[in-house]
Amino acid sequence: MKKISYSLRIGLIGSRNSGKELLLNYLDDIAIEKNHSDDKFEVLLIHKGIPFKIKVFPSENLIEVISEQSINFAKLDVLIIILNLNDLNSIKEYEKEAFEEFRHFFLFQGLSILAGMDVEQILKGSPSNNLRISRFNLIKKAKELNILYCFEIYNKERDISEIYNKLLNDFIFKFQYSTPELFEQAKIYGRELIK
Repeated sequence: MKKISYSLRIGLIGSRNSGKELLLNYLDDIAIEKNHSDDKFEVLLIHKGIPFKIKVFPSENLIEVISEQSINFAKLDVLIIILNLNDLNSIKEYEKEAFEEFRHFFLFQGLSILAGMDVEQILKGSPSNNLRISRFNLIKKAKELNILYCFEIYNKERDISEIYNKLLNDFIFKFQYSTPELFEQAKIYGRELIK
C-alpha cells in the first residue's frame, strides 16, 4: 500500500507574547505522529480521513524572515500571522510594505491567515478590562495586507480548531479535485493509520 498523504508547509509568524505556541500545542494534541527539534516542528494527523504531513516554521516577524532569507519560507503553502489582541502595538508590527516585500521575495502565493488572539482571556479564563485591538481594526488590517482569512481567538480549543478545520478543508477540496486518484489512495492510507 502506498503511504499517500498531503504535505503542508506552514509559516507561523508571531511575537513571543502572541500566543502562537497555542497553535503548535493544538497540532501536537491532534497528531498521531510528532517530530520536533529546535528548528523543526512536524506532525502527521488525520483530518476527514486524509493524512496530512504538516511542517511548521515559526518566526518572530516578517522582517526577520526576509533579512535572513530563510529557505524554510521559500515554498510555504500557508502563512499564519498571530497578533496579541491585548498588545495595542502588535497590529503596527505588520505594515503593508513589509508584507508585500515578503510576498515578492518568496513569491508567496499561498493561503494567508491573520489571527488575533486574546491571550489574557485564554490564560485567565475571563475577559480582560484592559484596552485591546478591536475586531474592526483586526479586519481592517487583514484587508490592508490582502489576507484571505481573519480570525479572533478567545476560546483555545474551539477557535483554534476552527482555524485548522478551515485550512485543512480548503486543502482537502483542492486535493480531491486536482488529483482524484491520489485522493482516494490517501483515504485508504488514512483508514490504515486510524486502525
